[in-house]
Amino acid sequence: MDRLEAMSMLVAVTEAGSLSAAARALQVPLATLSRKVSDLEARLGTRLLVRTTRKISLTDSGVTYVASARRILEQVDEAAYRYLSLQFKGDVLIGATSIGMTQHVGALRGLIQGKLALGPWKDVLLEAPQRFFEAYLAATQPDSTARRHPVAAFA
Repeated sequence: MDRLEAMSMLVAVTEAGSLSAAARALQVPLATLSRKVSDLEARLGTRLLVRTTRKISLTDSGVTYVASARRILEQVDEAAYRYLSLQFKGDVLIGATSIGMTQHVGALRGLIQGKLALGPWKDVLLEAPQRFFEAYLAATQPDSTARRHPVAAFA
């Protein structure tokens, strides 16, 4: 199991608020996302999420783990994005090249293929390109916090 991928998926679930929203944003099957999170919990020997039919919430262990995972993923992204080049046409991302790998390939692909107008997120991506997932959610979910507060929502 790729631990970084599992960490990234868990963080995506917490940011999206549900497994299905995270699966859509990451463009992976819901079953795959659920299995990766379950495998991560099994590997750690603790529950990270409390799943009910109405909502998903973090356990105490989950809160601690997700905070650590975010820091780790930010460091990995920082190293990978050091060589990233974004290409825009107006406010629309039309391409990206990178020597490194990205943990947000699904969101990046969604932004490029969706031809989504990013508005203020263009500046955010140029300054902190590892924030593809937040930009994708802001552009695709009009009622999200990210859409109402594009820069401050995920600072």
